[in-house]
Amino acid sequence: MGKFLSFCPPQGGGGQPTPGLLSKPELPPDPMTSALEGRIKDDLGTPLPGATVQITQLDTYIAARAPGSSPVITPGRSYTLRSGKDGTFRQERLAQGTYIICAHGTAKHHLSSCEWGGRSTYVSVGRSAAMTIPETKIVSGNLIRIEVADAADRLAQEAKSPVGISIPGVFFRRAHRVSRVGSVTAYEIAVPRNRAMLLRWESTLKASDSKGSAVGLESDLGSALERDAVGQSKISIRID
Repeated sequence: MGKFLSFCPPQGGGGQPTPGLLSKPELPPDPMTSALEGRIKDDLGTPLPGATVQITQLDTYIAARAPGSSPVITPGRSYTLRSGKDGTFRQERLAQGTYIICAHGTAKHHLSSCEWGGRSTYVSVGRSAAMTIPETKIVSGNLIRIEVADAADRLAQEAKSPVGISIPGVFFRRAHRVSRVGSVTAYEIAVPRNRAMLLRWESTLKASDSKGSAVGLESDLGSALERDAVGQSKISIRID
């Protein structure tokens, strides 16, 4: 926020603010002298080295639409670092404020700590203080391979991945494209275990599953799941 000057219109064309009406100068910005540290572990309690940790400052302000309107939260500075061999991380040179911490694992089956309805970690950092947060846990999910038979590779022309999985009203993630062999395009996505979820097909191209049933905008994930030869979860879709 910039400085605010309050003055009366000059009298007699002097062109200077009336003495004594300047507002009190603001305090200098908060120095970036604080630090935040923590540890990342997997769901077995083992320290997880190499995890990506995102630390984002939250700036809160009151929207100017009307007096008493709800706070609008916008992200401030963001920092990205990796956990060390013992799973620990430390970010220095932080300004005081509120931060959200999100950790991402190193394996395909790892679920980010703040996605799929996971509880995000918020921490308030004081001025010139070092804060230690509770251990952040990365859990293992179920890695699903989605194979789409598309001889003409028409899906390559679409801007986004056409298929994803959602927990209704909670979270949605698109599967990412990993390969194309022959006429089959493969996608992968890691999802939570033992949760009711929906398969979401967002392409305008008509498709059907391995049982010949039409794949709609949303359908039950469990009914579409199969197991491949090595036991990995799999979904087969064919472009009609």
